[in-house]
Amino acid sequence: MGTPSLTPAETGGIVAAPGSPRAMLQLLTLGRSDVVSDSPGELASHTMQPKRLALLAFLAVDAGGAFHRRDTVMAMFWPELDDAHARAALRKALHHLRRSVGESAIATRGDEEVRVDPNVLWCDARVLEVLAAEGKHADAVALYEGDFLPGLHLPDAPDFERWADEPRQRLRAIALGSAIELAREARETRSLGAALRWARRAVEIAPLDEGANRCRVRLSAVHRTPGA
Repeated sequence: MGTPSLTPAETGGIVAAPGSPRAMLQLLTLGRSDVVSDSPGELASHTMQPKRLALLAFLAVDAGGAFHRRDTVMAMFWPELDDAHARAALRKALHHLRRSVGESAIATRGDEEVRVDPNVLWCDARVLEVLAAEGKHADAVALYEGDFLPGLHLPDAPDFERWADEPRQRLRAIALGSAIELAREARETRSLGAALRWARRAVEIAPLDEGANRCRVRLSAVHRTPGA
């Protein structure tokens, strides 16, 4: 499933839309770990080291993309280094990120705080949360193509590994809730085929979730019942 076209109004003014003049880059974190450009071939994330991609995702997603203190970021990504070497490593990583995604994508406040500008770098994880909160459940489910940052592991940064588990579980739960809500809405309008499709999508999102499986089984039984 592709990324739906979103206007700034549809995302609550928090993030700009892919294709708009202010959002040329997309950070895709759901079902893949990738950075793509609106201009084909302009950027390929395989040129970005895993730690730099992880850093970009952390700055874009954590706390809604708020500013982070450099010492907090240093402790998460370079726990084995002393302050001077960790600061140099962060400075180098930010330099490479700016070269990859553009100077304006990495914003600073003073000498000690850094963030990703959501008006320059569009991020599917952030947009999914906005869409679900606004009740745009079909668009939210369409954005969810899989777990957050699959296959991206940093054995030398255990705090990042622990941090990534939280948005991974939260985003899965949000997408699951949207799919179940769509199934409920379709059932209420007696659109049983659509309700069953949304229930099956809920199980795809969270195969082990008991509620999703009960919903699918219940709707499958109703769908097979003549005159239901």
